[in-house]
Amino acid sequence: MSEVVSTASPLADSFQRCSRSFKELYLVLFAYGPISLSKFNDEYGRFGVWGGDSGADRTGRGSLDDVLRNDPKVTSIIAEVLENLDEDLNICRTKAHNPSPPQYAPKVLT
Repeated sequence: MSEVVSTASPLADSFQRCSRSFKELYLVLFAYGPISLSKFNDEYGRFGVWGGDSGADRTGRGSLDDVLRNDPKVTSIIAEVLENLDEDLNICRTKAHNPSPPQYAPKVLT
């Protein structure tokens, strides 16, 4: 598995990590066989569109990092959101890899 090469563009790096996590989760879910991934694909598509529209998917001039270079508060908020998304995607991937047995509620005797 390849690592994201760190640049001076923290938002672009975070976007790339999330994008990689989406792809990895997709592969785990796809391995389950005939399940519908249309909603997952929709969300991944929306994420990609947001990245393209906002400039989060690139570095340099016109990137989200460039646009927000003088606004560290907003940069920090977006970085935290992307970090949380990446964390959640990785948790989902781990749970999908290692599903726990179903939990059954105990029967209440009346």
